[in-house]
Amino acid sequence: MTTSLRIGNLLSILQIPLSLTGLVRDWQKIQPDANVYHYYRLLLQQNLSVEWELIRSCGRIGQRPTRMVIQAVISPDIAEMVAADVDRLRCRRGMCR
Repeated sequence: MTTSLRIGNLLSILQIPLSLTGLVRDWQKIQPDANVYHYYRLLLQQNLSVEWELIRSCGRIGQRPTRMVIQAVISPDIAEMVAADVDRLRCRRGMCR
């Protein structure tokens, strides 16, 4: 329930209707002793030209994204492969889904 709430908050910030999105992946790293509260998010959507875009955003939990990168992808299958690579990298860096 909280994950969908956070994704809903991001979609409202980006002004993207939830029905137009495809792949959504969310990673978090929380270490209260070190004051680390980070998130990393992948979002797949189609733009108005009917091309697929993979939006990567990251930042501190509870705040607006501090970094956003929009990458054009050919198909949702390619986005799934990119998401698998990002998942391996995020797990190596201590972020969990």
